[in-house]
Amino acid sequence: MTSLDATFMTHRFGFASVLTNWVNQIWCVFMQLFRLSFVHAKCNRWGHQILWDDLRSICTNGPWVVGRDFNIISSISKWKGGATPKLKSMEEFNEYIEGFCLMDPIYEGSPYTWTNKRGLWQRLDRVLVSNTLLDVYPTIQVQYLNCVNLEQYPLFLTASNLCTKGMSTF
Repeated sequence: MTSLDATFMTHRFGFASVLTNWVNQIWCVFMQLFRLSFVHAKCNRWGHQILWDDLRSICTNGPWVVGRDFNIISSISKWKGGATPKLKSMEEFNEYIEGFCLMDPIYEGSPYTWTNKRGLWQRLDRVLVSNTLLDVYPTIQVQYLNCVNLEQYPLFLTASNLCTKGMSTF
């Protein structure tokens, strides 16, 4: 089997850059560079404060995607069952999102991304994007895929710089 040179093929087709897995089977190609940060947060306020400080140190004015398991909800509507969530933690999370000019893109799927399988459902996992990323990729969508035997739902992010036009009046 012939192995393709990912960098050569990326430039040949007009993309700016490529990331591949170690066996060169999965390619992620993109037109413009952006920062991508993955999160797996602690479950307490102290751990969240450390995370906010760490993210502050790498925060950029350029295009940025930060996401996955924040282990915190942004509002009561993102919670069902179990003990009432801590309002102060939610406030701090929302202040962080606003302070870094991040937003929650449109999503499809379940409103909850995690369950303890004992009646507690929460949206702990999310993808946040910077306003500058929206300038590059105006169409961003996150899908929460169905999970059968998992506690956390897989996320699927799609970003496009192609705008779909409706029917013309002419």
